[in-house]
Amino acid sequence: MLKIDNLSLAYGSRIAVDRASLTVGAGECVALVGANGAGKSTLLKAVVGIQKSFGGSIQYEGRDVTGWTPEEAVRGGAILCPEGRHLFPEMSVRDNLLLGATRLTLTKAQISEKLDEIETLFPVVRERWSQLAGTLSGGEQQMVALGRALMSRPKLLILDEPSLGLAPLLVERVFEIVVTIMKSGCAVLIAEQNVQSALGVAHRAYVMEAGRIVKSGPAAKLRTDPALLSAFIGIDEVS
Repeated sequence: MLKIDNLSLAYGSRIAVDRASLTVGAGECVALVGANGAGKSTLLKAVVGIQKSFGGSIQYEGRDVTGWTPEEAVRGGAILCPEGRHLFPEMSVRDNLLLGATRLTLTKAQISEKLDEIETLFPVVRERWSQLAGTLSGGEQQMVALGRALMSRPKLLILDEPSLGLAPLLVERVFEIVVTIMKSGCAVLIAEQNVQSALGVAHRAYVMEAGRIVKSGPAAKLRTDPALLSAFIGIDEVS
């Protein structure tokens, strides 16, 4: 579904991603793990056209999309749920969710059906339907952000640090939702500092350090490699 080949990205004169390559298959969950500042978010932004590259290519569903726009990415079903949630705080939960469908040509019936699905997946959304998004807790806001992304009917859901700042129980819930999303047939690319949780749900994983992919393989294998995690992620012990 997604093939990134030798992609290079920069902020000004600083190279943020250096010739990175990875793939995501249809229905597959792939984790991109690494420390803060490794270049994970920059790479994800490039996939959906927010960050422009100066080398390499991005293919999506067999076609070159290296220069596409965020609007084209949304219409193509490549949806980014960004780090930090980025909800509109003065808008209701419902209106934030509806924004996820604004670039799509959906009927009212289809939008209503998607809202029903989101309500089922995230009961807290139903409870906070008319509440201003800015008054929600961090965990509740993350659920709304995930719901908004799903309103866009993704074929490839790209999650950037979905567990950031959440309590352990909420982190567990977020990754349970990721598994549910995968079971629906949606491919998932997830960037996370919470290495063990990400590797626990992914099929395969890539380890990123200082803008480069330095290791890749089956997630289960990487999850039980203490030397690798200690060297690249800063974890001394693996449970």
